[in-house]
Amino acid sequence: MQCKQYWPDVENEKMDGDIGVTLKSVERTVDFVVHMYDLRRADAVHRAMQLHYMTWPDHGVLLRFSPIITFRRCIRAYDDSHPGIIIVYCRSRLL
Repeated sequence: MQCKQYWPDVENEKMDGDIGVTLKSVERTVDFVVHMYDLRRADAVHRAMQLHYMTWPDHGVLLRFSPIITFRRCIRAYDDSHPGIIIVYCRSRLL
């Protein structure tokens, strides 16, 4: 089962109870998208990155391995240079 989109995809804020989520930037490649967010609750703000692998198949295996290797390199590069948490989301379609 696939989930509904739970993150903002335009530069605005979506609220969920007392937590604010603000999209700060978007980087798109052919196979994945990198979103940077500020998560706010009361006076605390935390940076989060979401890496969304767009071409992951619903069934079976990847047909090409070079995109997932590039995706892994992207994760490792951001992990070393950006404080905060990384969220990896793999799904080709959203309901």
